[in-house]
Amino acid sequence: MSIAGEHLLTHPDPEVFLELLNEATDESNTRRTREIAVLALGRALGEEWHSLPPSSRHFDFIAIPSRRILELARERAYGNT
Repeated sequence: MSIAGEHLLTHPDPEVFLELLNEATDESNTRRTREIAVLALGRALGEEWHSLPPSSRHFDFIAIPSRRILELARERAYGNT
């Protein structure tokens, strides 16, 4: 999943992007799966690795920058509706 974010950075694919967003927000997924999807979305959105939450420990899905990444991802996937 992590490589998908890198790939999307230079090769936009709305289907893959939406799948990452779904993985990140699906609460039936494991916490780790959701975290990895958020990190991949961050990279797909152009975030630098140093600005992303550390993958070495769990992070808060409602805290910044996690919340900001998810908000930007929703805007890209669904537009400004």
